[in-house]
Amino acid sequence: MDRETELDRFKRDIALPVFCAGEFGYRVVPKKTSPNSCFMKNPLTGSKIAIQRNAKSLHWTYWSATDPGDRGGSIVDLVQHRTADNLGQVRKRLRPWVGACPSTSLPIADDVPHDVTPTQPDVLEVRMAFQTAVRPLAAGQHRYLNNARHLPPELLSAPPFVGSVHSDTRGNAVFAHRDQTGVTGWESRNDKWKSFSSSGYKSLWFASPPANKRLCLVFAESAIDAISYGYLHPRADACYLSTGGQLSDLQRELASSA
Repeated sequence: MDRETELDRFKRDIALPVFCAGEFGYRVVPKKTSPNSCFMKNPLTGSKIAIQRNAKSLHWTYWSATDPGDRGGSIVDLVQHRTADNLGQVRKRLRPWVGACPSTSLPIADDVPHDVTPTQPDVLEVRMAFQTAVRPLAAGQHRYLNNARHLPPELLSAPPFVGSVHSDTRGNAVFAHRDQTGVTGWESRNDKWKSFSSSGYKSLWFASPPANKRLCLVFAESAIDAISYGYLHPRADACYLSTGGQLSDLQRELASSA
């Protein structure tokens, strides 16, 4: 078997959640795990990762929710980021995992999934792009939002909106959509510009105040509409949500869980 064929087999046939549990001690976080994605945490290091499968290649992929230096990728990337192994050593480490799960000194809990339903949108690509090309606003400053939409910096830099609005490398205002596992895509807005990220999918943009037992939910079609409403009708217990368009079944479920 040539190297590329072997690597493709590793990426496709080794159940990444099982490998992470048995090799590195990761555990499933049930509240953030869905049929399409497994969210795991390493209790010793605090590392958190989300795991999915690509619908076309059936490769297992992951992205890191805690380490900006970990760009995510395949099982090969995961091993190399956590060890000093070169590619040859990684291949030797992975070979026993193909076919049958090897014996391991680390326990594999019953809730670790051996498979997830592949997703068509490339959420891994979205999250990698979000980490590298998108930044929070500096002190609420954004030319389009401040001047054209009349949303002052002091509004965008204070709860509940602080941290919910970003800017990309082109200077567009960015409003990230998230589900229980993390960023799934984003709206971007500017003068004569309105778009949604080409990869990923719409879930919900939201801005929420510090933890409250009861919240007033404010829904809007766009994030700018939601923020504008909050500027005109401020209240300390309001959580603002945007669908970025027509309400989908997924957004209805996420809103119900909120």
